[in-house]
Amino acid sequence: MSKKRKRLEKLRKNPKNVSFKELKQALEDYGFEMRPSSGTSHHFFKAEIGDKVWKFSVPFKKPHINEIYVKKAVQAIDEIIRVQPESEEPDE
Repeated sequence: MSKKRKRLEKLRKNPKNVSFKELKQALEDYGFEMRPSSGTSHHFFKAEIGDKVWKFSVPFKKPHINEIYVKKAVQAIDEIIRVQPESEEPDE
């Protein structure tokens, strides 16, 4: 199993205990880029794969992210995996 798959499985198994850094890395593994934001309490991510665009915001909280945001991120990643064949997934 690849490192990015392991990170995704960690999010699935324990969404209550995820740091922002871990969530950010998992989103980036699957093509999301963090967009610059200033003066807000949220970080914004965007992925464009083919003709589909995903947008996702995550509040920056310490030490852990609310599990609702983790579950939504996993759902978005799952949709990307379904849309994108395995051989075309972003590299590790």
